[in-house]
Amino acid sequence: YTALQANAIAIRTYALKVTAEGTKPISNSTSNQVFTDKFFKSEAEKYVAARNAALSTASQVLTENNQLIMSEYSSFSKNVNYRCEGELCYTSYEKIGSKNSGTLHTVIAKKSWGLAGGHNRGMSQWGALYLAANGYTYKQILADFYAENVVIANYDYSYKSTDNVIL
Repeated sequence: YTALQANAIAIRTYALKVTAEGTKPISNSTSNQVFTDKFFKSEAEKYVAARNAALSTASQVLTENNQLIMSEYSSFSKNVNYRCEGELCYTSYEKIGSKNSGTLHTVIAKKSWGLAGGHNRGMSQWGALYLAANGYTYKQILADFYAENVVIANYDYSYKSTDNVIL
């Protein structure tokens, strides 16, 4: 569940950043991120878990210097330093944020999860699940993947206009 909470904040931040805070449309393609979780037994379970993760982190976004960051995330990239040892696979991801942007850190996930691709920047969704399974809170997960000066902040939707947004 805490991995879904971390995802909800990263996804919300990404959507707001890419759409210029809701004033531009976002494309419906994998270029603008996609994630499914095969561990839920039914679509209803997926819906409830995702809804609860979004509600429990409502209005929380990732910022740096009071500005939304480009909170990239991907499944589990095999592009940089990828290797498997037994059941665990390792790769490297770049942190996002000006203080230590580009710093590589190791991400771990289970081979049996059917690890897909990605771009090695920001948060690994399977890596987030691995951290959650090992007791990390969503705040600790986000701190692991984003630069140390990136903070969780509350986003104020009250002054945003959606009058000109095309859905």
